[in-house]
Amino acid sequence: MNGHFFVSGILYETLKLIRSMSSIFAGDQSFETSMRIVLKDASGQSLEQMHLKSARHGGVFHFAADRFAEAIAKTPMVECVFTSFGRGEKRGGIHHDFADLMTTEMQVGKRIDDEAVVNEMFEKTLDLVQKITEHSENFIADQLNVWGFEIRPSRSVPSPPAP
Repeated sequence: MNGHFFVSGILYETLKLIRSMSSIFAGDQSFETSMRIVLKDASGQSLEQMHLKSARHGGVFHFAADRFAEAIAKTPMVECVFTSFGRGEKRGGIHHDFADLMTTEMQVGKRIDDEAVVNEMFEKTLDLVQKITEHSENFIADQLNVWGFEIRPSRSVPSPPAP
């Protein structure tokens, strides 16, 4: 889950960055046909408002005790594992299961046993990552061309020999 939380926070920040770039690249055809499309995407907008913002502001980049208190009060769980670790695990092997569940419930906006909502959130997240990646690659290539750089396919890197 930590990877998903991190990606959610980064996506939220990425959308903020693209919004700030709007004033700098206003009227730039490449920006309008690439990065601006990401901002106008209805699916991405709903993901941002329904899931990314709550995760970023409540449990991922900022810990908000009141948000956790609300989530704890609403959860139907009567038992849970607070923290876990495996025997012999080294530093970093501690898992904060309860905090992950509460952050997930904050992000989803309801109980995480609603599989349809959780799956839709994951699908929208993957879709947004793909759109941002595709459009940013095009935008960066266009900007590099404007600055006089030549864009060429990279040479394939040989695979290491098998052992």
